[in-house]
Amino acid sequence: MNDFIKYLKENKIGGAFQGAIGEAIWKDQAYVSQIKKGECPFLDEYIPLLSKRYGDDIISLFYSKDSDDNICTNKTETTKILEIIQLQQSQISKSQEQIDRLITIIEKSKI
Repeated sequence: MNDFIKYLKENKIGGAFQGAIGEAIWKDQAYVSQIKKGECPFLDEYIPLLSKRYGDDIISLFYSKDSDDNICTNKTETTKILEIIQLQQSQISKSQEQIDRLITIIEKSKI
């Protein structure tokens, strides 16, 4: 949500403030502020409401649907999570290689 609001403000897109976004999703400015802070959830049902106000092309920069037609909120967060998972997989793979080498060394030393 923060990236979305920042984009609207930087590009001077009308109503680029929390009150207008709240109006678009039928909530007040305080609720949008709580979404930004992570205190309230950003619900899938807000996407069509925001699309209606700001257009699909802008919304698609920040939100998308997956193969099961579920809405993925905040592509940048999703990308970050995927990068973390890939890094962890790489670290696990390297650790497994080290374990395999140690097992080989131990088995050779028993002979």
